[in-house]
Order: sequence, then structure tokens, then C-alpha cells
Amino acid sequence: MGKAEILQQWLDKGKDDLRVAEYLSTMHHPTPDEIICYHCQQSAEKYLKAFIFINDIEPDKTHDLRELLRICEEYNSSFSSLLSKLRVLTR
Repeated sequence: MGKAEILQQWLDKGKDDLRVAEYLSTMHHPTPDEIICYHCQQSAEKYLKAFIFINDIEPDKTHDLRELLRICEEYNSSFSSLLSKLRVLTR
């Protein structure tokens, strides 16, 4: 599988997790917030890993958004603006 296909998989999986979170947030019966937050965290993780992959690094097998963000910041300092938002997802 080529680099473009692997990148597309990261992006598609991130988009799928975000869609699930959005769908669950519209449900009429109560969906536990933890489930919605889980899918938001997973989406962010996959998008960060996609950015890392674009920069020719194989992303670590970690769920630590702060660590992934730190790696992204090495390539683009504007990622630092996401820290406060990622802290919410990490909790």
C-alpha cells in the first residue's frame, strides 16, 4: 500500500470517528458523554497521526494526544494553539 492510501486511511478513520460523535450527540435518548468524548478523542488522535505520517514519521502506538501534539509542533508551531482543546479530550 502506498503512502497516499495509508494517509487516506488515517483521514477516513478520523472522519468516521467524528461522524459517530456528531451522530451520538443528536440522539434523543441520553448517550453517555464519555462515549461521545471517546470518539472525539479518537478522531483527534487519527488526524494528528495523519499529520505526523505526512512528515515521514511512523506514528507511535499511543493514545496520548499531548505527545502526538508535541511531535506535530516540531513540524508546525501553530499546533500549540490546540493544547487547551486536547487537554479536554485527554481527561
